[in-house]
Amino acid sequence: MVDLDTERPHSIADEEEDTYGNCVFLICVYPDFYTDIIEEFILKNLLLFSLRKGFFKAAHSVLLLFHQFSYHVPPLAQWCLIATRDPPTKSSQSILQAQISWLDSLIAITESFIQSMNQPSCSFREPMVNYLTKARRSIIHLHLEAFSESGDMAVFLQELNRHFPADSTDPATRQYRLKFAQLLMSKTRTQRYLDERWLPHRSSTLSDLTDLAWKVAQQFPDVLLDKIGTNDWSDVDIVLRHLNTAMSLCLREYFRDRSECTEQDILEFAHFADTQSLPSQLF
Repeated sequence: MVDLDTERPHSIADEEEDTYGNCVFLICVYPDFYTDIIEEFILKNLLLFSLRKGFFKAAHSVLLLFHQFSYHVPPLAQWCLIATRDPPTKSSQSILQAQISWLDSLIAITESFIQSMNQPSCSFREPMVNYLTKARRSIIHLHLEAFSESGDMAVFLQELNRHFPADSTDPATRQYRLKFAQLLMSKTRTQRYLDERWLPHRSSTLSDLTDLAWKVAQQFPDVLLDKIGTNDWSDVDIVLRHLNTAMSLCLREYFRDRSECTEQDILEFAHFADTQSLPSQLF
């Protein structure tokens, strides 16, 4: 029997999934006192929809509005925005070191998110674990590449132990450690492995991480924009009119007769909002 009085642990992923329901409740009950929440809620709709659909150019346009209006970007959406970008190619560091730093930061954040996902059934968990597994394999190859240039084995072993711990009982981890131990026995073997196995596939491997990050973004819940062109849009139209804020009315008017929401639609909407100094000045 389920104990209805017991609260389950709350995670960051839960917050992402609860955004829609909680905000709808607040803005419908207290519309006059939650203008900023309404405007932020609408921007979250635009952002989560863009990420889930793979409209990354539009998502970054919406992100600029979050910064312009000093609104809070959902943490998991922020991760998706960073992880779906191409690896850095311009930096004060070497390209290799810049990519190592970029991926190292993403790995740390991903580990933190996974630890916060208390429910194994959380829809975000599996794609994030897949991303983390691939990211760890990718970064250790980047470190191997750096080792081939520097010859600093101590640094490489430190990173190998960090991403593939020596005390791990996981068969895949132990197999990976054995593989790299064999490579390190010979400088010639290491270089041949890099030349034949890693470097030709380096770019595509890092691009695969972008695809895995999008699989995380595809777990975001449906939002208002999913109702465009459906029979449910009439209900959304009533809600937007009832909210009666500049952005809600603008969204209502812009998508009134559309059959779908395209990336170009979001880009145009974001551009229009960007020309205003505040959301309340859209009209």
